[in-house]
Amino acid sequence: MADLSPVSILWKKILPRIPVEVVPLLGQLLFIRSWGKFDDAVKDPEKFQRDKIREILEKNRDTEFGKRYGFSDIKSAEEYREKVGIQTYDSLEPYIEKIKNGEKNILTSEEVIFFGRTSGTTGAAKFIPVTKSFLSEYKLPRRAWMRQVITEMPGLVYGRLLTIHSPKIEGRTKGGIPYGSITVAMGADNLGLSIARGFHEIPMEVFFLEDFDAKYYYILRFALEMEISVIAAINPSTILLFVKKLTEYSGRLIRDLRNGDIDPDFKADRVIRQRLVKQLKPNIAMAEKVEKSLDKHGFVKPTEIWERLCGLMCWKGGFGSYYISQFEQYFQNLPIMDYGYAATEGNFAIPVSAKRNDNVLIPYGHFLEFISESDKKPYFMWELKSGEKYKVVITASNGLYRYDINDIVEVTDFYDRTPCIRFLHKGGNVISVTGEKVTESHIISVLSRLISRTGILLSGFTVTVSLGDTPSYVLAVEPQLPLGSEQKEIIVREFDTLLREANIEYDAKRKSQRLGRPELIVLKRGFFERYRSDQIARGAPDAHLKPPHLTIRKEIVELLYSEKE
Repeated sequence: MADLSPVSILWKKILPRIPVEVVPLLGQLLFIRSWGKFDDAVKDPEKFQRDKIREILEKNRDTEFGKRYGFSDIKSAEEYREKVGIQTYDSLEPYIEKIKNGEKNILTSEEVIFFGRTSGTTGAAKFIPVTKSFLSEYKLPRRAWMRQVITEMPGLVYGRLLTIHSPKIEGRTKGGIPYGSITVAMGADNLGLSIARGFHEIPMEVFFLEDFDAKYYYILRFALEMEISVIAAINPSTILLFVKKLTEYSGRLIRDLRNGDIDPDFKADRVIRQRLVKQLKPNIAMAEKVEKSLDKHGFVKPTEIWERLCGLMCWKGGFGSYYISQFEQYFQNLPIMDYGYAATEGNFAIPVSAKRNDNVLIPYGHFLEFISESDKKPYFMWELKSGEKYKVVITASNGLYRYDINDIVEVTDFYDRTPCIRFLHKGGNVISVTGEKVTESHIISVLSRLISRTGILLSGFTVTVSLGDTPSYVLAVEPQLPLGSEQKEIIVREFDTLLREANIEYDAKRKSQRLGRPELIVLKRGFFERYRSDQIARGAPDAHLKPPHLTIRKEIVELLYSEKE
């Protein structure tokens, strides 16, 4: 016990002995201060938001950005809105480049300790600054969220967490600042389970494995040695991937459980593999559980092999509902707690109930503004109206000022005096099934390069998605000349390769198998001409009409498949 932290001792030794009906009360006691902060804030969001913007402006008034926009003279949220225009990554990039090169006091007076790396709208990576104050803004509301998780899933204390981490630092900037997934800066407790360090038991070196098949196999291999109580992933498609891999690898897992081994066909460093294998012993009981479930259903049912499984955590917004609709056969009616509305750029809203599909905005975190879809005017949090749709603009302690994150949300309700929102989709022409954020700009660039590389001429093209068990992109093309089977294969391969080069997050999702290999649809000759004529006949202006290069509109997707040659 000497090698365990006090928190780990609490989680492993004390909590599992407490009656389940007492756990919610204990959770409320553990998080009484953080919940009190949340409760005070939702009662008066205007006060907390005004305090936050004053704090950020005062702290950063002498930075290069603060001097340019006169932060020291701004006395109110209204003046801030008037003096500082809406920012994008492109407008902030010159400042960020200076920080990457090691310059100080550019966007924040506080030192930038990390960059969260994510995909840019034109394919280039975005580097989002991270400061200690920003991490505090990000993490503090997660404790209020954890209180609700424990309240609705008290059985989680009797088991462990099945999830996937991104713990690797990808590199360092010229100025020596590390960058990678925001979860690296957040620490190993990337789900915000700061109280639950003993809740994570899969060896961390597993998550550093480069081969994704090996990574998933090792994760499941160790998960089968534990009593899993919660399965969690930001994207619900990842939870389905766990289920799929559990069945796909079932034969090997059963054998390894019987032998106390790890299949050597899954690539891992020899020393790491030896160290991990030493932790395992034969587990006949679990092997029989997996085998029995597989024989009974034709797939391995998580609720039958992990009897303490009491809930799921994942994103419910956007495409999430499609994947969640597939959960029932695997998980029955287990409660599903939304992970909350968050991104690399910040943490904006948390759920208060597993029964709801919306999230309560956080008044004491970042400063938030909302541009109405109906009148295009900016509004503060306390001015929002139920039923309205808005684009989200953030100001945070990481140096993002009036930053348009290109998200569209809808106000669903109010929690006390604070709006509840539901994420709808990215703004503009963007597809983001698993967080990859593929834009029309990506697609046009990729197809231009594909034509240049292959010499295959197209009369037109459209890209959409197929939401199967494993989602994948669909490229529909109208070739100028008939295509042979070899040319079709070249198109699929080049499209996939070029899109992976253009969008780092698409590449990551393909590597992790959360996105499948693209599908090709070859359209009948004259399709795009007929489409154009039909749209003009419906009243579309000829001069402004363009083919739908990127779409998820149901009627267009159905048309593409109906016009398949």
